[in-house]
Amino acid sequence: MPPLPEETPLPDVEDLFIRPDSLEVEPPAPNTSLVRARWNGRIVVVKRLALDVSEEMLEAHGRKWLNYTHPHVSRICGIADRASDPLFIVTPFYELGNIRQYLAQNPQTNRLQLVYETACGMQYLHKNGLVHGNLHPANILVTNDGQINISEYDMFALQHNSRNPEAYQYMSPEVMKGTNPRSRASDVYAFSMCALEVTDWHLDSAKECSVSNVICVTDLHISPPMGSPIRKAHLSFGRP
Repeated sequence: MPPLPEETPLPDVEDLFIRPDSLEVEPPAPNTSLVRARWNGRIVVVKRLALDVSEEMLEAHGRKWLNYTHPHVSRICGIADRASDPLFIVTPFYELGNIRQYLAQNPQTNRLQLVYETACGMQYLHKNGLVHGNLHPANILVTNDGQINISEYDMFALQHNSRNPEAYQYMSPEVMKGTNPRSRASDVYAFSMCALEVTDWHLDSAKECSVSNVICVTDLHISPPMGSPIRKAHLSFGRP
């Protein structure tokens, strides 16, 4: 097993707040709440939050996030100061991208090691009473030294209205239908879907998860057609 990445210092509480004018923001891509920026000499990611998020809610989350430190769990660089509009969170930027992008460029990497590191990060979150709530490959990042780094945990109450459409295939049926809130159990389902994709599926198979497959689960209460990724996952999980 490769060595764990070195930990970077956490910001002090006094340094938690970041002024918008300290960020050199790049032009945003359409239909996204994420933008890249330069801050204190490094490239970072700025995530705009939902309009109904209050300053008090963001500050409470920010101070809570300062207490969590694990090699496979992302840390924040800071949050928007109280005068910012819209509110935002600043996180590190990793050149290697997310796990799907990394595997596309490095198909021979040890995939089980990546799954193991993801499991370690999720175990840490759950042991500390946190629910990720929106786990999917786009927020399983790979650090510059090839280690897993789980991002956007405990953020589903703060999310911008825009959503990655591919995230739905990683949701448990009860979360997709809205009958149960996000929970550690739904996190386990999402993790299992991610692990199955990383270890067994061709990376492009996620694109096959169409709206019709989602409707099968949420509205018609039936399994998706044979051959769809969701159907394959259900069959795989049901094997002895």
